[in-house]
Amino acid sequence: MKTRLAAEVGPCHACELSRCFVLDLLQTLSSDAWSFCLALYPWDKKDAMTDIVGQSLLQLPQRGNDLGERMEGVFADAFSGGIQEVVMIGSDVPDLPPEFVTEAFEALADHDAVLGPACDGGYYLVGLRRETCRNHLFDHLPWGTPEIFSLQMKRFGDRGLRVYILPPWQDVDTLADLANLSRLAGMTPFADSRTMRYLQSSGVLGKGKGTT
Repeated sequence: MKTRLAAEVGPCHACELSRCFVLDLLQTLSSDAWSFCLALYPWDKKDAMTDIVGQSLLQLPQRGNDLGERMEGVFADAFSGGIQEVVMIGSDVPDLPPEFVTEAFEALADHDAVLGPACDGGYYLVGLRRETCRNHLFDHLPWGTPEIFSLQMKRFGDRGLRVYILPPWQDVDTLADLANLSRLAGMTPFADSRTMRYLQSSGVLGKGKGTT
């Protein structure tokens, strides 16, 4: 669940929106060009997540004390299974165009890493190649701060990685982000998404802080 969003719209709305985000991403980004798995934290929620996404989707545990350790563990698990290129996407960009994922994989043909900068200074996507993955790419970074994209770029540069940068995109951390998501949906295909239908039926954008 998105904790900052929950503080503004209430935990019930935040949980349901998180569910909608995941399902919208899975539907929008479904493709024969890549295989999908879900990196889950905490792992004891696996059964609950299976009820949402179904039995057929592979789920991997996120292991570690912070987001950086958990991300590094997911990359390590994927590469140890023989996968050559991994693109990791945050669950808070439900309207991410699939073209961005295609672009990320294409970029990994001649780059070591790919980053998608978020509008708040973070990033919504990171991709790596197996043969150029390094240890300690994500540890001891100030997650959740506006400097994380620039610090991650510096970390990659310090490790000698060639980085491809995707177009910026808005992730959803706050009520203002949610309102912006709704405004931009307009006549795009995302206008008919689970997220948009929930926003329209729940009235969450007009209720604000403390709503449950």
